[in-house]
Amino acid sequence: MDEIDAAQIINEKHQRQAEARIRGLAAAIPVGEPGKCEECGEQKTRLVGGNCAPCREYLERIANRG
Repeated sequence: MDEIDAAQIINEKHQRQAEARIRGLAAAIPVGEPGKCEECGEQKTRLVGGNCAPCREYLERIANRG
């Protein structure tokens, strides 16, 4: 095996590790469901914990002020 083959094996190993890490992060994203946001009352295509993304971000900012 020459240096190019060895480098390719290392590169493929790093690629597999990166892909596994990304799949793990993606699996942690909450599924969400359509409905009426509990915070703003608007109909949205994706709610997580009853709130749309703008309201979740707003509530998170308020919570982090304290």
